[in-house]
Amino acid sequence: MDANQARFKNFPSSLYTASKLLQVGNQSKTYAVCPSCNSLYNIAEVVAEEGSKCTHVEFSMQLKGKPCGMELTMQAPLGNRNKNRPKLLFPLPSLKLQINSLYQRSGIQQQLRKWTNRHVDNGMLTDIYDGKI
Repeated sequence: MDANQARFKNFPSSLYTASKLLQVGNQSKTYAVCPSCNSLYNIAEVVAEEGSKCTHVEFSMQLKGKPCGMELTMQAPLGNRNKNRPKLLFPLPSLKLQINSLYQRSGIQQQLRKWTNRHVDNGMLTDIYDGKI
């Protein structure tokens, strides 16, 4: 690959180091992800079932909608036997943690109010309130 190695020198190489860097920690829920369509699944359900496949249907209202069918797990050696583990994981931080980190950014409150202090030309509708709907 032609990626700049120096640019990604400090890039986290594992989920553990990424979660530590992002301060996600135990306040997040981790899901198994379909590598094809990015649907989320409960890890316990996916790992418990042998040969677990993605059941997501792209357009479920159509009669001919077919499930994705991508394998969600792979065999990982564990001692002298193999264990199912998800191919792809997605840590989802709690909403409380996300809002808290958003409000810790400098100047965020001014940015959130910025839309109220804008200049609007007469006769131009810029949001739902200008149209008195």
